[in-house]
Amino acid sequence: MFNQALRVKLLLHQVRTSSQKKTHDLKMASTSISTEHESGGLSNEAGNESKKHSPPGSCQKLLPVDSADLMKVIINSSSMTSSIMSLLNTVVSLLYKEEYCSCLDLCQPALDKIWEELNTGYWKDVPLCWRQAYSLVSLAKALCESALLSEPGRNIDHAVILRTCDMGLLMGAPILGNILAKMSREFQQAFGILGQWRRLSETAQDDPVAFKSDGMDNEKDSNTFPETQGDGKSDNITRDVENSNKFGSQESKVAQKGRIDVHNNESGNSSPAVKRARHYLKPNANELHRKNDYCEVSSPESKNQLGSPEARDNLNQLLIETQENPVSFNTPAVTLPPNIQTQKTSEIPRCSCPSVEMFQAMFMDQGHPVIITDAIGYWPALTTRRWSLDYLRSVAGCRTVPVEIGERYTEESWTQKLMTIGEMIDQYVTKSNAEKAYLAQHQLFDQVWELRDDISVPVYCCLGEDEDVDINAWFGPAGTISPLHQDPKHNFLCQVMGSKFVRLYSEGHTECVYPHESRLLHNTSQVDVDEPDLEKFPKFKDIPCLEALLRSGDMLYIPPKHWHYVKSLEVSFSVSFWWQ
Repeated sequence: MFNQALRVKLLLHQVRTSSQKKTHDLKMASTSISTEHESGGLSNEAGNESKKHSPPGSCQKLLPVDSADLMKVIINSSSMTSSIMSLLNTVVSLLYKEEYCSCLDLCQPALDKIWEELNTGYWKDVPLCWRQAYSLVSLAKALCESALLSEPGRNIDHAVILRTCDMGLLMGAPILGNILAKMSREFQQAFGILGQWRRLSETAQDDPVAFKSDGMDNEKDSNTFPETQGDGKSDNITRDVENSNKFGSQESKVAQKGRIDVHNNESGNSSPAVKRARHYLKPNANELHRKNDYCEVSSPESKNQLGSPEARDNLNQLLIETQENPVSFNTPAVTLPPNIQTQKTSEIPRCSCPSVEMFQAMFMDQGHPVIITDAIGYWPALTTRRWSLDYLRSVAGCRTVPVEIGERYTEESWTQKLMTIGEMIDQYVTKSNAEKAYLAQHQLFDQVWELRDDISVPVYCCLGEDEDVDINAWFGPAGTISPLHQDPKHNFLCQVMGSKFVRLYSEGHTECVYPHESRLLHNTSQVDVDEPDLEKFPKFKDIPCLEALLRSGDMLYIPPKHWHYVKSLEVSFSVSFWWQ
């Protein structure tokens, strides 16, 4: 949620420049289409001309029957000129007439015109209709490309089609139940991109955790589209609580115990948070109780202060052990930020899967950070489909994403580039590169549903007043940094691959971390935690902080407006859940 306007501005620039490249530059040599896929996938050279130029049946069924109905996805088009509306109508009309060559030739000029509107002013001020129009034209372009897959001279392959879908997902707004995400999944399945890992996951060879005992088929729903409504968002909390129950997770055991106060409060009515928790978790009122032994909190007072030499030595030893982990590839020496002797440094407490009630009372309501353990271990990303570079490359390697290039976003040299996840892994993760690359704060799971199937929204998010939960991906090599900043929402930072160092400062010390005065960076500190200038920022040296190493399977709760600095110690993938 930090520097969002700057990210969007650079992304728009990348869209503009990348659209001028030749089509063959978009191909991925490592994932080219085989003859078998060409004959059995989205095109059929053996068929007649009409079959050859028809969109894939399963995708075509997602479209409205009439072209006029498709145009209705653009809501409140009053800010659009008659010329652009005429162009959009022509694109849609040609699509329904199956004149794919003519339609495709019009799509890029239409996208260029819409891009100009998207790049005017602040992103949040751009009327929604322009983003819906971008999605509409991207939809038409992808369907045309799939119909012309074997057309001589078109240089179209599966990477080109998926890139079109991805650009619509990145720059547009969800339409028709997020049809572009559905199509992306359909295309990947048609080209056989997902088969290898889906077969592996059925055997669960990578993890000793046995889900077979409950008689459940872990893959039963993995190849179906999530239900979407309106803007394409599903009821994530309800679905994920059901998933946690199915797999017998620690969270599901909490839910089954029903340890939530569903009785009346002092005013005689249940609070909104309790009502939501009761709705999602359906607790048994006869079993309501709290026992301290359900959550054994590791108290910082019971351990050495991290500011002490002994504790720092222990932390550095953990860092050494982490960097010897075989997950790392060409891992450079990553150092921890310096310990400021005048700062009282404590360890972030750890708690083993507290009940929803206990989490709310001990941490959420008090505004106290905590690392929750044993809460996400049931995720397929950590078990049957354990995330690795090979898995990410197989499932999402051909998907286009905005990647940050540079040490940190506060530097002048920092920028963004559009590239595939496979290109990012090859160029910045598995081999040494002077520049850092970071897929940061990106809603990858709205784009790649195969990865969304591997995670679940933490059950504690039911305490929020808003049902929407923002899910973001954070993926990169060792040494990526999120500078000291704050976010306005509750945050669960879940570590899936690798490990990270985290330092926190409370909202009450905002003045002492010296926030930037500019609008773009108002929630970012001017202090460089790795090289703090204590003469320029003298108040910083006297404020207390919390520190911890976040490892695979850990879930860190960061209260709203808590200042946090994060540094990856090895190849790392984190998932954040923002809620309010």
